[in-house]
Amino acid sequence: MPSLRELFSKTFQWTPNQIRGYLVLNLLLILVVAFYYLQPIYLAYSPKTALDPKEEEYLNQLVENLNQQYRYQKSNSPSAANHATIFNFDPNTINYTQWREFGFPKFLAKRIETYKSKGGVFRKAEDLKKIYGMSDTLYKKIAPYITIKKRQEVARENQAFKQETSSKSLKQAKQYFPKYHIEPFDL
Repeated sequence: MPSLRELFSKTFQWTPNQIRGYLVLNLLLILVVAFYYLQPIYLAYSPKTALDPKEEEYLNQLVENLNQQYRYQKSNSPSAANHATIFNFDPNTINYTQWREFGFPKFLAKRIETYKSKGGVFRKAEDLKKIYGMSDTLYKKIAPYITIKKRQEVARENQAFKQETSSKSLKQAKQYFPKYHIEPFDL
């Protein structure tokens, strides 16, 4: 009687590697089908371990303590909205730290500062909505406090600041250099 290999190689003209692969695949198929039918038997078996009543009570108390700690941490967690100081502001003039004090997240405060550093200007309060990441709820929270000055007012304030600083520096310079009175003369 011919062996299984000889039968496959003569009938199907398979090489020894192909025959070996066919046998392995059939074996895997048989295992999968057997697992499918035997699975309910294995899953139904679950050893019942009885807990001592003291152990069960201890575990229940431990779970309750953990739940209480979680609730306490969640209720007392510091959030930007709870610690925000509210004040009237002009979005064109406040800096990163003031945005953070107002309750803005770091990424949004940095994004606004980047926008302003690239030459961006807020001409009306609604322009803040154009900043990527600005949520409607955050905008509604800050909208009553936005006061945008006209460009002329800002320019006047900047001019006054420059004059004030230049007059201070002039006064300081006069302290260091004595007055010399120069008179015209002939040669």
